[in-house]
Amino acid sequence: MKTKPLAMLCWVQVIVAAVLVIFNFTSRITRPTLGVDYARRTGVVNAVIADSPGALAGIRAGDRIVSLNGIGNGAGIVPLFFTSAGQPVPVVIERDGVTRRVDVTPIAQEEMRERDLLGGDARRVLSALSGYLNFPLHIWMLALGVALLTLRPDAPDARLSALSLAYWAGGMFAYNIAGFGAILDALPHALYLPFYFLDAVYSAGFFALCLHFAIVFPSERVRVRRIWVVLPYLAAAPIFVETIAHSVRRVHGDVRPAPLPWSDAYGTIGASMLGASLLVLAVRFTRMQDANARRRLKLVFLSLLPGSLAFIFGLLVSVLRPGPAWDEFVGLLQVPTTMLGSAIYAYAVVRHRLFNIRVLVRRSIQYALARGTLFVVMSLPLLGLAAFLYAHRSESLAVLLTGMPAMYLLLILPLVLVIRYRKRVLESLDRRFFREQYDARQLLLHVVSMIRSGSDILAIARAALDEIDRALHPKHLSLWQLDPDASALHRGFTLGAANHESFASEAGALPANGTLATLLAADDDPLDVPSRHTRALLQRLPEGEREVFGLVRI
Repeated sequence: MKTKPLAMLCWVQVIVAAVLVIFNFTSRITRPTLGVDYARRTGVVNAVIADSPGALAGIRAGDRIVSLNGIGNGAGIVPLFFTSAGQPVPVVIERDGVTRRVDVTPIAQEEMRERDLLGGDARRVLSALSGYLNFPLHIWMLALGVALLTLRPDAPDARLSALSLAYWAGGMFAYNIAGFGAILDALPHALYLPFYFLDAVYSAGFFALCLHFAIVFPSERVRVRRIWVVLPYLAAAPIFVETIAHSVRRVHGDVRPAPLPWSDAYGTIGASMLGASLLVLAVRFTRMQDANARRRLKLVFLSLLPGSLAFIFGLLVSVLRPGPAWDEFVGLLQVPTTMLGSAIYAYAVVRHRLFNIRVLVRRSIQYALARGTLFVVMSLPLLGLAAFLYAHRSESLAVLLTGMPAMYLLLILPLVLVIRYRKRVLESLDRRFFREQYDARQLLLHVVSMIRSGSDILAIARAALDEIDRALHPKHLSLWQLDPDASALHRGFTLGAANHESFASEAGALPANGTLATLLAADDDPLDVPSRHTRALLQRLPEGEREVFGLVRI
């Protein structure tokens, strides 16, 4: 199969992302912290967390840090990169024109989070929750990527979106993480550069994959020139170069940023590429004619919108620095928006046929309310029995069993009926909201019955094709008719993209006694081509019959 090597390559990248996530989690737990928030350029202390190492050492808000760990101030400097928690570091501070040195012993970030959570201060609790939520968020993104590759390993859109999710989970910009140099001590020195290279690829590749996906999705409807596919990766190149340049400095023991013609490509170019992805989706949505493709594009646009806005908002907060509380708020805001957006994103990729978004939301809310109401109604007999027993809890068992048999009948009989018929009632509710109205299988069977019972074959055929097209929005519809000699089937009525690649050449006749015709005639149920159950069967069809229906590549 042509797609197997590509799927295997994607799995390798997902596994590498999982390894990077482990390093990321380790750094989030063990990274050293002083509990001091200060401006990197000027050294002015903005805030000091109570009972933190910095506060215990006497550092206060308004002080100016002259040097930390023997390193002066400056943008992009990570003075604690090679420091472990518990390792004392010298801090030179200036207060009221007087300079003095204090030794501060940083603690692990996990210990600081525990103090924040138990401290009682609202801002500190917010900070701890923001830190803890990052762990399930990375696992969630990686799990979605694994799910997409598992469900649709042969679909280009699924592979591309799975990689974007995995790259998000794996990219960490390790050169900017305090204490990460100490973590890398567990690796041989020869692996430092390969590790930083992978981190740079994943950190920059996420933005390129997002824009690439926006340009080509849905790939079965869009054909773009190769240059447009290459452009996102060229645009993300400065992020890669910036990341790898700073990382090389760390390999040589330097915690200062590398001199580059630009600064903060991650913040500027990364945000611009996310904005460009939204813009491309919006423009393509206005030009897309296919109704189902428009729905999928709209859903992908909505999925990228909250996470992108939260990311851009976080960058603004980091530049303007309105206060530590805003940092915690941004962290909490990014987690639910990213999780929700990624879930919608994966749904739009996996589902090839979508209903209108308003229909989905409206029907989902109605279904949830109806199901909740049904559960409450079915629980009433049990609640009534519990209330009755509680009200007569002081009476003996003999009195309870013989005193009011009519009451037990009123309570237990409905309870028995609920237990007996609950599954059937819930299934009826499901059919009411989803299956009868939206199930393609039921629709196709209905269309077949229309054709079989009708007398005017031309009118019935046209009505059947129109109904399928309105409900399912397939790429192509065709009706095959038996010739007068009953020897072959010929394509008659057609709807949809007749010039689609699967139907690029005029299909020949299909033998009436051929394998595929016999298979379709022997079963009243529709033949589900993408199904795993029928794929092996269709692979054994003669090549000519497979070409007629565009099944050569299944």
